[in-house]
Amino acid sequence: MPRRPSGEVTLRDVALAAGVSVATASRVLGVPTSASHARREQVVRAARELGYRPAGGTRAVGDAGAGRLALVVPDLADLRFAAIARGVLGRARETGRTVLAYDAGGDATVEADILRSLPSPIDGVVLCGSSLPAGLLEDCSHGRRLVLVDGQVGSFPAIVFDVGSGIGQALAHLRALGHAVIAYVGGSPADSWYDHAQRGALSAAGIEVIHLGHVPPTHGGGVAAADLVLDSGATAVLCHNDAVAIGVVRRLEAHGRRVPEDMSVVGFGNDPASALVRPELTTVALPLLRAGREAADLAEPPALRPGPGPLPTELVVRGSTARARRVGLRVAP
Repeated sequence: MPRRPSGEVTLRDVALAAGVSVATASRVLGVPTSASHARREQVVRAARELGYRPAGGTRAVGDAGAGRLALVVPDLADLRFAAIARGVLGRARETGRTVLAYDAGGDATVEADILRSLPSPIDGVVLCGSSLPAGLLEDCSHGRRLVLVDGQVGSFPAIVFDVGSGIGQALAHLRALGHAVIAYVGGSPADSWYDHAQRGALSAAGIEVIHLGHVPPTHGGGVAAADLVLDSGATAVLCHNDAVAIGVVRRLEAHGRRVPEDMSVVGFGNDPASALVRPELTTVALPLLRAGREAADLAEPPALRPGPGPLPTELVVRGSTARARRVGLRVAP
């Protein structure tokens, strides 16, 4: 098939060469998953051979590197980031883009090295839970479009959650159950934005909250924090995420304490595991898949747009919270 100058090639030419309607050609090139694999290959091959370039586009269909995103997460073992990654990957698949995924292993130095060494061309970078300062992000981005998820640094566009609303809903629920003293188990200091947002909401809540410090945002972190929870005199505990909350529940059980009869426990994130443990975990649901999808769109050319504003959060009440029955279940000496 002779290749014509791209400025002369129309969508009608592509449809004719592929043997499909103009509407089908438009749908396939706009949303690749809307057609079968064979039909999609048929249309894309015709567009590539003709040198078709969409109106206002910057690349011809099929050019090397077209529609490539980089996704960088601090730890794919963290179910929160894994869900966000699924959202990014799903949206990229729908729009025909390729995603290069990187796991920084919770190490900010590794995260910076990944950003510096990304291959070209890359249209945009989705960076989850970053703890890097704005200046270093600027240096590492090399002018690429950079979108933050679950974090907010400088003027970079960001997808964030309405953490304050989630904390408020959780505290209102516990207060309605008669809990007057609540413990809080924070996450890793590396998860600075998320932890800071939770702490800020707690300080403005007008209720006594005992801050028990930071732990790794894992099941093991919750196990380590449970003794502090018991020794705090609180009747309920709010945890940085669901993994920490599940660790707290398991350690309380090992001490012979009952959840929720002796201690109410609230998580954050609504991870899939939160509905599988016993008792099922009361938690604050975050729209993680939506966050990933919106981040993928925000990283798409042309110019960067501001983030959509905080995404809504919602308390999911399950079996790990109940009315306060007693004050202070301290660890036996």
